Amino acid sequence: MVLGQRIRTLRKALGLTQAQLAESLDYEPMTISRFERGEYSPGFDALHQLAKALNVSLVSLLEAEATEALDADELRHQLCDIIYEIEDPKILMGMLKAVRKVRKDG
Repeated sequence: MVLGQRIRTLRKALGLTQAQLAESLDYEPMTISRFERGEYSPGFDALHQLAKALNVSLVSLLEAEATEALDADELRHQLCDIIYEIEDPKILMGMLKAVRKVRKDG
């Protein structure tokens, strides 16, 4: 729900309606509404598109979501949901490399 609120706040700050944001992303307005209400979670590609359309970095878009107190099991579950939605092997490889780097550096 925190991510949905962040999307809504950023959209409104730009003076966009749900329909305008949806059109810029080639989505249905109902999809944006569902993202904002927390009924649907955007996949990795959608998150990138949303961040670009809202003129923020992906990190900034997810910033509020990251501050929500979640246990490790819930975080793993959310990551798996996102990963299983990704079809592009290049994106998955990039994510794998990033995770390995973080584990190595951390």
